[in-house]
Amino acid sequence: MQSNSNSPLASLSSDQKISAATVRDDFNDLLAVIHYTRAAHELGLWESERLLIERYFTDRSAPVLEAGCGAGRVTLGLWSLG
Repeated sequence: MQSNSNSPLASLSSDQKISAATVRDDFNDLLAVIHYTRAAHELGLWESERLLIERYFTDRSAPVLEAGCGAGRVTLGLWSLG
């Protein structure tokens, strides 16, 4: 992701405490949203995630709960594996 000098976290000095509001504002920053949306649709699972899932979750009919909190990169990757 390209650095966004306007992002709330980028404007903090190294000695400032990061608040929940600052993190929320940073993740709601338009460039961050675009980055994670692209990652969800273009990257899918990382190779290491795919290997672990294929090795330890061999029953493709078993239910899986992916309780993520991002843009859906893992969910879309799992869906593409069937």
